[in-house]
Amino acid sequence: EAYKHEVVFVKLHEKVMEVVAELYQRLAKTHRMTGSYISSFVPAGAKSEADRQADAYKAYTSCEHFYQEHAIYFDDEVCEKIDAFLKENKTIIIEFNDRKLSDSPTRTWVEVTKNFEANFKTLKQDLEKEFRKKVGVISE
Repeated sequence: EAYKHEVVFVKLHEKVMEVVAELYQRLAKTHRMTGSYISSFVPAGAKSEADRQADAYKAYTSCEHFYQEHAIYFDDEVCEKIDAFLKENKTIIIEFNDRKLSDSPTRTWVEVTKNFEANFKTLKQDLEKEFRKKVGVISE
């Protein structure tokens, strides 16, 4: 009986680690794609802005859907951080797209980029710390 419980615990822990790894990968991709979309440096031969926007939104949507289907594996504090990360990412995609409607699109671009860097850095660091605790890389 004890062995059965141990096997169940090990399998559950494996599943949690798979979900953590997959979600982190999707969060990182979302961050990377959004960064590419709003970047002021676009190398020759890069995708069009419309394609970069589509990539950013696709990464965001994929991440959000995965998270919603697996939120049960995370405690409330981590969920709040993930929710904040996703909400901020969506806001940045929308604000960057809407800059074209602004009286000063360049100033709006600069503000969106600053917000992206400042807000994501803190959220990403917090999530990384929480995920490392969950996988046992660092102790609480």
